[in-house]
Amino acid sequence: MCNTVDTATFTVQMTIGIDENELANRINIYPNPSTGIFTVSVNMPQQQDEVGVEVLDALGRTVQKTTVVASGSTTEFTLNLTEQPTGLYMVRLHFGNAVVVKKVTKQ
Repeated sequence: MCNTVDTATFTVQMTIGIDENELANRINIYPNPSTGIFTVSVNMPQQQDEVGVEVLDALGRTVQKTTVVASGSTTEFTLNLTEQPTGLYMVRLHFGNAVVVKKVTKQ
């Protein structure tokens, strides 16, 4: 019978999307909630030619998809969800390899 006890210490270090979090803080969608017209304001951290925009409903179905051409360090554009039913939507923004998802509510 062996009565030897070994002790090991492990340090796990995780980094979860700091760059994406910083980018998410540069995106403002207002008014939120809204009756269907949302303004998206993006303060670009670096020169970006275009932003891919995809709006998904609560079931994950794409209800709107477009590409917005960036116009300088701050880009603003409008999302029109007036033809969609009330509820929660996800706005997925593609910046090169980075993706940010924001929630909006249509009343």
